[in-house]
Parts: sequence; C-alpha cells; structure tokens
Amino acid sequence: MVGLFMPNVGDGLAAMVVGDHGERVQIDCGGGPRSFRRRAALLSAELMRPDTFVLSHYHLDHYNGLVEAAALGSPRFAIREVCFPRIPVLPGGLGKTYLRCALAMNEYLVLGNRSGSMAADLLHLLSRLNRRPFSYRALAEGDEIKIDGEVFTVLWPPRAVAAGSDEIVGSVRNAIEAFERAKEEDETLRQIETEIVKRRLVYPYLEGRGTWERREWEGPSSNRDPWRPIELARDLPPAVAEANEALRRAANRLSLAFASKGRFLFLGDLEPHEIQQVAEKLADREWDRFLVGITPHHGTHWQSSLEEIAFACLFTSVGPRLFDHLYPEYRRLTPWWFVTHVHGDLGIPPAGPWFTGGLPTALSNERWWRFAEGLLEEGERLAGRFPDSPPPWGGPVSGWWPLHLLPLFWDE
Repeated sequence: MVGLFMPNVGDGLAAMVVGDHGERVQIDCGGGPRSFRRRAALLSAELMRPDTFVLSHYHLDHYNGLVEAAALGSPRFAIREVCFPRIPVLPGGLGKTYLRCALAMNEYLVLGNRSGSMAADLLHLLSRLNRRPFSYRALAEGDEIKIDGEVFTVLWPPRAVAAGSDEIVGSVRNAIEAFERAKEEDETLRQIETEIVKRRLVYPYLEGRGTWERREWEGPSSNRDPWRPIELARDLPPAVAEANEALRRAANRLSLAFASKGRFLFLGDLEPHEIQQVAEKLADREWDRFLVGITPHHGTHWQSSLEEIAFACLFTSVGPRLFDHLYPEYRRLTPWWFVTHVHGDLGIPPAGPWFTGGLPTALSNERWWRFAEGLLEEGERLAGRFPDSPPPWGGPVSGWWPLHLLPLFWDE
C-alpha cells in the first residue's frame, strides 16, 4: 500500500510514491516555466527528500528542477539510488550515438550560448545535490523497483530493438541526423558534444549500474549566476530547434513505464505506438485494473488500447502550455480524473502520518483504498454523471486536493 504526491509544477512532472513505512521514491523533477521549475526544486529539496530518484526519460523538462536545486547551494538530499531508462541495444550502435546527442542537447538548453560546464548531466547534478555517494541503475523491461517491499515491474523500454522496428529505430535515426545538421550550424553545440565525448559521460548510463562518488560541481554556483535556460523551442536557432524536437520524440519512445499489479501504473511520456506496446504487455499479464494511474505525456498522448484498462482515479501533471491539448478520452477510463492545472497539488496520503499535516483526516488511508476499489466497481455507472466541461470545483487553485475526502463529492 502506497501514498502518492504530485505537486503542481506546470508543464512538467515531479511525483513521489511513498511506501507504508515511509520509503520515498521520486519520479522526475521538472517543470515550466521557470517559477514552476523552482517550485519543483524547493519541494524536492525541502519536502519530498527522496530515498530513490527515478528519471523517466532523457529530456530536460523532466529534470530541469534539479538544475535549479543545484544552484541553491549546499547538498540537501540523501538519495541512496538513482534509476534511469536503459538505452536498448539498437542496430548499428545507434543507442550510444543517440544518448550522446541527447546529453549534448540538454546541456545546450541549460547553458544557451555557453559551453564547457556539465551543468545538465543527471549524475553530476545529483552529485552536487546529494550528501553522500549513491548507486545508479539503468532499468529495462523485467527489472523491478521495490518500495517498502511492494514490487513495481518495469514494462518499458525493451532491452533490445530489432532492425525492423521502424517506429523506434526510425525515430532514433532521425534524431541523430537532425543533431548532426544542427551541430554543423552551431559551434556551441559542437563544442558541447566534443566535451561529452572527452569526458566519456555516456558510459555510466550505458554500463547499467555502479556507484557515483561526490565530485566537484562545475555548474552555476548560486542562483545569482548569469545563466538562464532557454524557455521555449522558439528561442532556439531553427536547426537546433528541429534537432531538439526530434530528440524529444525519440526520448519519449524510450521512456520508462512501470506498474504495481492492481495498484499503480506509470506510462512516462510514451508515444502512442509505445503506449500500445505496453498495453499489450499489461493484457498478457491480465493487469487491467489499477487504483491510480499517471497519464502519459501530461495527458496529451493517447492510444485507444488504454480503453481496456480501468482506474479508480487518474492524475495528470500539466500546465498552461499543454492544458488545451489534453485528451478528453481519459474520462472514459475513470470516474475521477485530477489535473494539477485545475486542482492544484494532488495527494493520496500513505498509511502512516507522513503528509497528513494540515490535511483533514476524515477518512483513513485504508478506508480510502477500499473506497477507490469500490469506484472501480461503480466506475461505469458514475462516469455518465460527469459533463464534458470542467468539474464545478474547477479552476486553478493552490494547495492539496485531498483525495481521501472523495466521498464528499460522491452523490449516492
């Protein structure tokens, strides 16, 4: 049994799963625009304080909050393990080349027209933030994440991709080709890639596991330093913008997806083709009912195979830029769909006292889970009660959405 906390970080994600005995696993730490990135950074450092950090995929908007946190000063984390998606074995060694391009682009997005500082490398960032060495692990299909004994099974990415898999291989190849064109036109991007090769930064991600010692920080030393991440793709030179978009799509296809049977489903930023692949894997396992799910790519990616899955409730982390692109089809999967841009911070309290400060406690966690299970049974009947317009308590709000009080909104 777990708790879940998803703060409003705009167009990004910073979610935390909490075990019965208080173990904390944070998924991503990113937001946008910058005020939300800083919120993700401060919440992660001062409230969430994860034992394990999981990066869903290699795109900056899912860990740019760590860049902000690193500029705050002294180490604030005590992370024991860092997990990230394993790059599958791809034909022609494309995986290593793609990863090098992705790391270089993320560095460019942080530094703008500066180079020579590894301010956006995930492991370097966490080295700055952590008080002690940590282990790291690349995850692929079949691996497990354990939270206080509960098993979360990794469903994606695959360990290898065959040459005939046009969707993934074609996307990775297109991203590499776009990056090569961009670096021919942009000297800074070319310098950053050269530095990444020189420092062999891709190898820890390819090795699969190891221990990362604390190292000297090479990024901004404080939040007063004159650097500012590029906010939107329109700020990039055209060739670099094209490469960034191609690398983003490839990163989405290789995003982590994992689930706890009957409890929790996370689909990262998967593209529709990969969502279908994961849905088929869930069908093979006969996992078609979950208490909580996080919608893929901020609720803006959809695939009809999801209609075979039922949820007691769905969480979506989305901000003003992507809000208008939400797929209303998610209403079909659950009677309760909660969106950070509408409802503010979202949370399901764990069994213990953690995250109960300031929250009403009219319904205990165990009673909430029993209620959620009942929602699955009543979902089809209740779904028809919700109009296509936002719920009556909608509108951007600040603070918790106390899901353990859902019965107050459930009209018998």
